[in-house]
Amino acid sequence: GTFTGKVLLDWLLQYNSSASNSSSGSFTDARSVAAATAQQLLEANAITVVTDKQPQLSNLVIADDTNHLYRLRSEAPRQVSWGSALNTHYWWGPKPARSAEIVAEDLRGRILSLYDNYLSSDGKAVKYKALKQDVAFWEYVDATAELQQVIGSQNCPDVIASGCLHLSSNIMVSSTVSPCRSMLTA
Repeated sequence: GTFTGKVLLDWLLQYNSSASNSSSGSFTDARSVAAATAQQLLEANAITVVTDKQPQLSNLVIADDTNHLYRLRSEAPRQVSWGSALNTHYWWGPKPARSAEIVAEDLRGRILSLYDNYLSSDGKAVKYKALKQDVAFWEYVDATAELQQVIGSQNCPDVIASGCLHLSSNIMVSSTVSPCRSMLTA
């Protein structure tokens, strides 16, 4: 489910001992501790803002309001429409992404593992049903969200990536990347 910033802060006040036991004991101080904890959860990508369009996450601060909806990242949708990018089921938080090289190497390793497990030995068929049910596939999908911050970053300014594992003509193809292609084809 989803929740508002106010609901999250209320919950943290009720269940987070550091927020409810703030040094001065005032409601305002406890609320500030809860807000700081909520921000840490957002920055760690444990929670994500719910929106159809990519938000300006660098300026996103969890507010004590009902204007924004959030969800646990673990509850992000586990469905991807055919032809849709995999990396928009949740928005990468305000925490900076790792370098393009590290992200690409991580994704490459995940893709190769999936490739080994789900591509037939003759390379002509993919076991789509089994792939879709594998936790490793959904971990890969979650990992692709980091591309949102890598694209256009100073780490690799010319990256053009779809961020999706495209299964077409029974061939697994990773993100489209140029000129950082060498990172994915090493």
